[in-house]
Amino acid sequence: MSTELEKRINADLKNLFKAYQSAIDCNIVASMTDLDGIIIHANEQFCAMSGYAEQELIGQRHAIINSGYHSVEFFENMWQTITSGKTWRGEIRNKAKDGHYYWVDSTILPVTNDDEEVIGFLSLRIEVTEKVALREKLQRINSSLEEMIKLKSSQMSIKNEHIMASLRYAQRIQHALMPSKERIRKALPESFILFRPKAVVSGDFYFFHEEGDTVHFAAADGTGHGVPGAFLSIIGAENLEMAIRQSSETGEVLSIVNRAIHQSLGRAGEEEDSVLDGLEMALCRLDRKTGVIQFSGAHRPLWIHRKGTETIEIIKGDRQCLCETTKDGFEFSSHELQLNEGDTIYIFSDGFADTFDETWSEKLKTAGFKKLLLQIKEQSMSEQHDSLNNFLNDFIGTGKQTDDILVFGVRYHQQP
Repeated sequence: MSTELEKRINADLKNLFKAYQSAIDCNIVASMTDLDGIIIHANEQFCAMSGYAEQELIGQRHAIINSGYHSVEFFENMWQTITSGKTWRGEIRNKAKDGHYYWVDSTILPVTNDDEEVIGFLSLRIEVTEKVALREKLQRINSSLEEMIKLKSSQMSIKNEHIMASLRYAQRIQHALMPSKERIRKALPESFILFRPKAVVSGDFYFFHEEGDTVHFAAADGTGHGVPGAFLSIIGAENLEMAIRQSSETGEVLSIVNRAIHQSLGRAGEEEDSVLDGLEMALCRLDRKTGVIQFSGAHRPLWIHRKGTETIEIIKGDRQCLCETTKDGFEFSSHELQLNEGDTIYIFSDGFADTFDETWSEKLKTAGFKKLLLQIKEQSMSEQHDSLNNFLNDFIGTGKQTDDILVFGVRYHQQP
């Protein structure tokens, strides 16, 4: 190998290492200690998360951020593991300099020399505070459900009374997690939300997030129903809020939510414990001044009625749900379109189209739903809400609603 080529390769490797180190410093909380556990390096992410300056951390032990949450045995086990040359991984609650607590998923690796002797320890961490909070919330809900099951030994009438009271409370919680329709109408005056759960709690949910001139809104459909569907809707709504803070691009938002749900349900690498239910979702990001709308769909479409036309334009989403059989590495696509003054968009679950009449002999289907929207296209959005709701009442009659129903309609008017 020529000297010139060798120099070029070494330079490329050096640049590659710098880029790798920069990527770690930007995304990972990292620190190094000597054999006695004394901190000898702390990166910017560690300083930012802990609130301590680098000079305050160097020379200290990690006890400086000890929250007092974990037992002495917890840390003794960690120390025994890494000093024996093995890698330790676990979740730790730390305490920042200003007193607030935060959780990190930590991996601590022994650093060895050429003779395989341990000379120090490298700690890599990712913040998981929101994940832990969500898990604790689900554990509390599970505890409540377990308490409900204990009522089986009681008289049936008392049992049913308690169950219905708990479900009504769960319904209030679910409704509280969804944004108010008044808030949405304030941001999008020409809009409506038709929301008709099949049972007390719903697997469908709607979502709204406003930031400046831009709004994100979504209609989601849990493939499960009742309590399981409601649990998944809570997980989906919370992760959707978190994902929008990480990215404004709708496809990336759905990809982040998909990965987060997999992680929340413990699916990563554990297919024997697969959760079969998932979420279908239509997500939009609208610039209210320019009329530019970005759409991404997880097995749900976006319908657009252009003002003055007699057709509905259909933008299809990806043929993948969130969670369910979709791999956690799947990347959802994004579609960007221009809305004109007076154009109307619709996102929805499959409940409306899947509605049967009272005799169960006729199903509305997608074609029937589309035809109905074209019949009421000239109405205001509040009138459209009433027309759709009245149609359901007449069509179902004395029959039963078979699925959760959700329709989110928005007519675009340029914001001044």
